[in-house]
Order: sequence, then structure tokens, then C-alpha cells
Amino acid sequence: MNDETRAVWGGLVRYANGEPSSDLIGLRRTVKLCLPWAVRDAPFSSMTSLLEGPIHWLGEESAKVHAQIKALLIALCAGVDKPLPWDCRDFVWQHAKNIKLDFEEPPPIPKDKQHIVEEKHLEESLRFWTLDGRPRPSLLHGYTPTYSYDGNLAAVIVHFILQEYARVQRARVSFPIFICKNPKCGKLVMPRRIGRGDFCNDNNNRCKDAAARAENPEGEFAEYQWLRRLNKKSGAQIRKILSEDRCRERFKKLKTRYMVEDTASPRCANLIQRLEKFAA
Repeated sequence: MNDETRAVWGGLVRYANGEPSSDLIGLRRTVKLCLPWAVRDAPFSSMTSLLEGPIHWLGEESAKVHAQIKALLIALCAGVDKPLPWDCRDFVWQHAKNIKLDFEEPPPIPKDKQHIVEEKHLEESLRFWTLDGRPRPSLLHGYTPTYSYDGNLAAVIVHFILQEYARVQRARVSFPIFICKNPKCGKLVMPRRIGRGDFCNDNNNRCKDAAARAENPEGEFAEYQWLRRLNKKSGAQIRKILSEDRCRERFKKLKTRYMVEDTASPRCANLIQRLEKFAA
């Protein structure tokens, strides 16, 4: 996955997590990255009105499809092998029909191919710039094959997702996005490092702690915090604290609960194992 693809996924996640019109400049930037360069750079194309026109035009289109795009991204988090819900499939089907093979007359040299200077594009040259930025002979007098979307915002995003679906299926990997595991959060996440992290921010302890409270036994969170703070102290300080009757009794109860009775809390059990040598 290249940097441009990563940027598109990040932009889609920000769009889905926000309101339809909360960041239209960012949405416009994301949509441009989704487009083939011949459409993106062409003076006039099927997407010119949305990408170059008044920003409120994009806002109106965004409001129509925001909820469906968010639902589609959430469904993708289940994995490439999981079938999409029917409403998501219908959304993809309806907008995929707007993806059409087309021909555009691009500018002399694509903006991202300025280093290619061997031959300029001319309408009369019987050559065109292919999607990989190399000139090839053509009977189309300078027009290059590309895609058009009839000005349909959702079609551009659906096309990107269809291409990504094919990529991850070939590579046998997961989609790069996931849903924050904090049950009270539920935001979509595009991590900085693919395959790492479970929460909307790897440094967001609030989400981690909320998820732990929801999944672990009653009272486990407070007990884990006590053990964690104790574990951060020096060996001499730990021995002194556990020599006190109240703290010693508390530690014994926790040891019984998480080591003998086998109450599910691996993180508490791990801390108890580390601290046990100081309680002797």
C-alpha cells in the first residue's frame, strides 16, 4: 500500500467519523486522491463541478451519502471474507453503475509525472499518456483512457473501495482500518502502523481503560490500578507497603482471586506474579 492509498483511507476514516460537512476541504482532497490522474488533472471532467465548484455543492452531495459510506467502512472492518450486509451491497451496486470507461484530454504532462520530459503531449501527436505516465501510440489523437463518474461523489469512493478489495484479496491481508474496541467509542481508525493497536489512539488510555472495565470482572479495574501503581515502585518500597497488614491482606485476596480461583484477568495475574517475590 503506497502513501497515496494510505492517505485516502485516512481521509475516508476522518470523513466517516465526522459530520457530513465538518471538513469539506479534507473530503475534496481525499476524493481527488481517489481519482485517476487524467480526471484529476484534466481542465474539464465529469468531476470538475464538485472538485472545483463552490464548496457547498460538495457539502450537498456529502450529506446524501455520508451515512451509507460510514456503514460501508464499518462493514469492511469485518474482513474481506465476510459478505457485506444487503444495504451496503445495494449502495455499492447502485453507485458502481456510474463508473464508466471514458477518455479525457489531459494537460501536456501529468502533474505527478513532471520528470517525464522526453516528449510532450500534443493533441495532434497520435500519442497519449497512459495511467502509469508513459506515452504510447494511439488512434485517439492525444486522448487517454480513464474513468468517469457522472459527477457522482459516492461512485468515486466506491471505485476506490472496489480496487482496494481486489488488492487485499490478492495479497491475503485485511483492510487497513478497524473499529475502536472501546464499546463506548466505536470510531473508525486508520492506524499509523498497519496491524498495530486496538483503539482509536494507541496512547489513549481512556479508551483502553473503558474497554477493560466493560470486559473484565467487577472491581477488576480498581484492583489492576492498585497493582500497577505498586509495581512501579522500587523493590524496597514494595516490601515496605506489603509489610503493612492492610496492604498484605489486600494482596493475598487478589492473589486468591486471580491466581487460585482463576478469575479471568491476565493483566492482574501478570502483575501479581511480578510482585509476589516482594510479599514473602
